[in-house]
Amino acid sequence: MKRFALFFFGLFFLQACQPAETDLRAPILNIYSFSPNRVSDTICGQLEPDNVIHLRTGDTLKMNLGLIDNEELSQLKVDIHANFDCHGHRSPTLESWSVLDLIDLSGSEQDLELSYVPPTDAWAGNYHFQLRLLDASGNETGGSTAYSIKLISSQDSIAPEIRLNSPQGSLIANRGSQIFFEGEALDNMDLTGGKLELRYESPSGNLQLAQELALTTGSGTNYNFNWPYTIPNSLSTGNYRYFLRIIDAVGNTTESSSVDIQLN
Repeated sequence: MKRFALFFFGLFFLQACQPAETDLRAPILNIYSFSPNRVSDTICGQLEPDNVIHLRTGDTLKMNLGLIDNEELSQLKVDIHANFDCHGHRSPTLESWSVLDLIDLSGSEQDLELSYVPPTDAWAGNYHFQLRLLDASGNETGGSTAYSIKLISSQDSIAPEIRLNSPQGSLIANRGSQIFFEGEALDNMDLTGGKLELRYESPSGNLQLAQELALTTGSGTNYNFNWPYTIPNSLSTGNYRYFLRIIDAVGNTTESSSVDIQLN
């Protein structure tokens, strides 16, 4: 009898000492609805099928979510931040819209209805929008929960125009030489508070900001420019595609035609 008691005690002790099963199963984030609905659009030169939300400043972004875990939910993170032309320009006068909302959760199932409103004076342009769901074991939602928001100004939704008169087509230049970019920018509203940018695509395909110019008081709705640019000696030889970008006071953006410059 004593042997049986020792046997069962040993069996119980072994079971008690075995480590608890690790939860490796990711939680599930069901998106029941977005308002406005997701559409297909091109962001930073890439088509995003059914992944872009067009939202006007002052309007409401709404979402209905269903959150599920096999054991215990922990936290939902809502992150919205600027992606102005692939982390490029920033408004000199307006603030970008940002959201960092950490929502504590409990239980294994929870439904949420969330809403966020961009300020009416927020800088228009592209934004990243990401949802991250964590359970109590630290597992994160699988699959894509990253979206793009194209924020449209409710104050002014009309993009400016830009005309590059010179140079045009293609030309050959030496590093260290100076080129003048001449043209005009037009808009329905005063361009003061906006920005003029010169950008280029390198031979390897990387986009770079060459120089920028803040448009100060008195720029008006018709801005003529004759903008000098000195080609850096640090650039390697090869073909560079240059273009101008005009950004108005609320973030509406237009690019000019491009010019190919072969550097010796």
